[in-house]
Amino acid sequence: MKNSLIVSFWSPVHGQCGQTFNAVSLATYLATNYNLKILIMHSQQEKNNLESAFFEKKLSLDELLFDESGIDAIDRLAVTKQLSDESFKDYTKNLIKDRLDVLVGTNKKSETSYKNMATTMPYILACAKRVYDIVIVDINSGDQFEITKKVTEVSDITVINLNQNIELLKSHFSKNNYDLNIKNKIYLLGNYEKKSMFNKKLIARMFNLEKMFAIYRNPLLMDFYNKNDVIRYFMTNFPEDTDDYEFLMELKRLSEEIIRRMKTEPKQLESRIQNVSLVEEFFKMLKKKWEIKSAQF
Repeated sequence: MKNSLIVSFWSPVHGQCGQTFNAVSLATYLATNYNLKILIMHSQQEKNNLESAFFEKKLSLDELLFDESGIDAIDRLAVTKQLSDESFKDYTKNLIKDRLDVLVGTNKKSETSYKNMATTMPYILACAKRVYDIVIVDINSGDQFEITKKVTEVSDITVINLNQNIELLKSHFSKNNYDLNIKNKIYLLGNYEKKSMFNKKLIARMFNLEKMFAIYRNPLLMDFYNKNDVIRYFMTNFPEDTDDYEFLMELKRLSEEIIRRMKTEPKQLESRIQNVSLVEEFFKMLKKKWEIKSAQF
């Protein structure tokens, strides 16, 4: 029987490693390719665009807050120990039936109110872990926030988001003295450029790592992200000779690593969801491009 996991996404620096993009990519890939119940959420007060991967943020936040949904509603229940496993999903937004939910982030303006959430976060995550197979939490970078420390303390895995900037890598691996209780690490290179001399194999050797994972820079997925439509991208079957296929194979490798840490084999949970109409649309587009190229010669 599989064990549920809390997987936090963290980076030593802010805004350089595609951390939120990476968390969204993993959550959506898992939900569209495996029979798993996934929750994605973040613990940041501002400067986070996780929700906008799936819906128009301003309108949806207003609607959800009016309906007493999101982490603020859950936090109020957690303070009085009234949050239950049975009611947890009532405060989330369902994205893919029985596969993927999102917990909308805080709307707290007060710094004090936000900091107080650090005391309830372990309780909230413990409840989420009983409801979902994998809980993915996008947390603040660095170690200056107490809520970041609380999340990493209860996380089964912390995905450490880095990039191919050698100075950043040297700094991280030489010091690595952050005041965080990280038990199990997975190293992930975001905004990855496969043509760089400093590829994941070389970086793994340089810093004596057994494994290094990567999420490629992906302009097409970013377009879907900007249209609040990330799920449609992951429901598409891309031909094997495309960059997008290679991108998805790297995500598969990361997904399999995480699923194996649930004490189960990935193949036992494989269950692909795809959007047939989008697949047909994609191949029509490719055919049209080929016809235009042929006509030019």
